Amino acid sequence: MGDEERSTEAEQQGGEEEVKLVLHCPPIYPLPEGIKKMDRSETMCRYCGVSYLIFHEFHQLNSRVAQLEEELREQRGSTQREKAQREALELGRLEWERACHLEVQRHVEEKVKTTREELEQSHRDTGRAMREEFEQKMENMKGEYQNINKEKERIAVRDVESERKKREELERKSEEREKVLSDALQKANKNVEELRKSFQQLEERRAAAAASTKEEAEQLLGKEKQEKENLRGVCVRQRQALRSTLSALRASGSELTDVRGFLSQLTGAWQAFRSQILQHSTQAFSVLTGELKHSSGELQKMREEEERLTQQLMEQRRQSEEQLSREKRSESLHRDKLLRLKEELEDKHEMWLSCQQRYDTMQEQLSSWQQREAQMSRKYRAAEEEVMRQRETLEKTQEETRELRRDREMLIKSHSTALTKMEEDCRQPGLAAALEDQKTQNALHLKERMKEILRDAQLELTIEREKNQLLLLQHQRENTQLHQKLHFPLYEVSLLSRS
Repeated sequence: MGDEERSTEAEQQGGEEEVKLVLHCPPIYPLPEGIKKMDRSETMCRYCGVSYLIFHEFHQLNSRVAQLEEELREQRGSTQREKAQREALELGRLEWERACHLEVQRHVEEKVKTTREELEQSHRDTGRAMREEFEQKMENMKGEYQNINKEKERIAVRDVESERKKREELERKSEEREKVLSDALQKANKNVEELRKSFQQLEERRAAAAASTKEEAEQLLGKEKQEKENLRGVCVRQRQALRSTLSALRASGSELTDVRGFLSQLTGAWQAFRSQILQHSTQAFSVLTGELKHSSGELQKMREEEERLTQQLMEQRRQSEEQLSREKRSESLHRDKLLRLKEELEDKHEMWLSCQQRYDTMQEQLSSWQQREAQMSRKYRAAEEEVMRQRETLEKTQEETRELRRDREMLIKSHSTALTKMEEDCRQPGLAAALEDQKTQNALHLKERMKEILRDAQLELTIEREKNQLLLLQHQRENTQLHQKLHFPLYEVSLLSRS
């Protein structure tokens, strides 16, 4: 606004100087010496007292001054109109920038919303897939645990069945042994002490074997309490069976006391059958020894079977521990994978925030560049309007030049008529020659003055045209640079929205 006021003041000062120059300039057609030497009463109007030779020039100068004042008023009105138009254009530009900013902001918000929804959907899909994978692994592990438990139950049932069969076999063998012992006791009358000793030895051996078996079983059961409850029951039942066998043997011993009386009665028969009893006792001892060896072998087999079962249980425990370790490793790997995915998601979120910040800065740059573009467009339009005004001014100047030429012709005609009248009135040949010289001098002076005016007007127009061309080139260059700068952030924004 300050530049416009200074330009209007400069134009007003220029117009006033031009008016002063026109008022104080020498006459365009100076009078000849003969007319100057004439009496004033001869060249002065009788009614108004003004020389009729310069009245027309004063009239033209006054009309020129009025025309210049009218042009000044028009220029002031055009300046006010231009100011109003600039304000209206500024309001329109602000509204357009506000609408563009709202449109770009809405587009950016939609892009951000779609990008956020896509990221959330991908995060949900990833979490769902990982959760389903973890649930599938857990189901597989549960199935494997169930299979292992079923296998353990099946092995335990099989072991219990085998132990039951062995117990039945032992009971059957013990019954057979009892029968053989009862037969041997009935047949052995005199070898009771030896049989008792042998029975005591057998009982001690069996007790030692039972004690050793008990200790070994307790050691093994101490190691595998939960896995060998069934085996402990089997051992307890075996102990009960041995105790029942011992009770049966004690009962047979009590029966032997009853038999002693009967043996005292059968002493004679015992002497007769001594050899047979000895033979039978040796045979029974050999049979008992064989049965003892057989029972010890079976006991060894039971120990081996128990060791084998223990090894199987240890192997199963080792496999279960390995399975648990593998599951723990898989769980740790799964946890590491979850942590890694979480870190990747956080990195992506940070990248998205940085992209959002870059987008905001680019949006600010875009708005500033749009403002600069709008300013450049306003300057460009103002320059175009200035060119149009200069063109109109040139046309007006050309029109004024044509009017001045017409006025010059009319002035020449009026001077020629006045000079002819003066020649007719004066009828002096010298005055006619002076008037002719004055006429030619006035014509030459008028031509020179018109040439100077045209030259000054053309010079001013060329200067203004060059200035306007330079302004137009500068505005076009700035506009192209602004478009190039604006195109690059828009391309980056489009790439960011695509990514």
